[in-house]
Amino acid sequence: MQGPISSIRVEMTGKQQDVLNSWLRKSTTPLGLAKRARAILMLASGETFSKTSQYVDIGERHLRKWARRFIDTLRVSSKIDSAIKAICWVNWDIDAENFSV
Repeated sequence: MQGPISSIRVEMTGKQQDVLNSWLRKSTTPLGLAKRARAILMLASGETFSKTSQYVDIGERHLRKWARRFIDTLRVSSKIDSAIKAICWVNWDIDAENFSV
């Protein structure tokens, strides 16, 4: 039996989708960023949180947090063309080499 339907809906423009897909194709994209990109793309295509969290191997709670962040404040700018620039942009202009989780 499937659980309740989430009120979180991820939608993105074609340019945003292209940027996230380009990050997935690059071998230099940091793993954490690639996981987030894959998860957001899967959610935008209509996949459930449960299946997406299993596929990207991350907890459903964290996945929901990422989705809310994407929707609320961190929409990927179509002008960002590299993963390193994205990390800096997402993390309030902190240099990617100095940022750690």
